[in-house]
Amino acid sequence: PEAPPPAAPGRLRVVVRPWGTIAIDGAVRSRETDVAYETEAAAGVHRVEVTHPVLGSREQTVTVRTGETTSLSVDLNAPR
Repeated sequence: PEAPPPAAPGRLRVVVRPWGTIAIDGAVRSRETDVAYETEAAAGVHRVEVTHPVLGSREQTVTVRTGETTSLSVDLNAPR
């Protein structure tokens, strides 16, 4: 039997407040940004980590679906 074709990608949009460095699945994608970062991402679960030199870091998992945009907003000033 043939393997099923890979799922078509979706999009992942990440916004960090006040600003920070964005890593997706361990790879840094945008450094010290305060604007939305958007990229194509394979359908499935991804680990997003945002880091700020003073406010620390936060990690979250998100699920990207084929043909959809998944948005994640991270406020590093918010209480944990």
